[in-house]
Amino acid sequence: LLLQLIEQAGLEARDIDWMDTARTESDAALAVLEGRADATLGLRAMAEQLRLGFVPLLRERYDLLVDRAAWFDPPLQRLLDFCRSATFETRASTFAGYDVRTLGTVHFNGA
Repeated sequence: LLLQLIEQAGLEARDIDWMDTARTESDAALAVLEGRADATLGLRAMAEQLRLGFVPLLRERYDLLVDRAAWFDPPLQRLLDFCRSATFETRASTFAGYDVRTLGTVHFNGA
């Protein structure tokens, strides 16, 4: 994604002073907070937690891949029930940038 955005902006990746790869969202955000990086791709929730500016670039759907046979197993069904609960929705709403309204929706049911 970042390389596409760089290209769309008419820049070349070789013209950017890259830092070492951040292994986690928090490592990347801390690099910005500490002045070791000017910007990073990351989550709104992390930016807000560290009081950093945030510019949304796109919206993504986060999918969970589940084996067809496992879909009907009681542990997975309990997890999905919890994820559809008011308790989960209330907790998730405390993190900026997440939309859990369609959580648990089957988007692809291929063989």
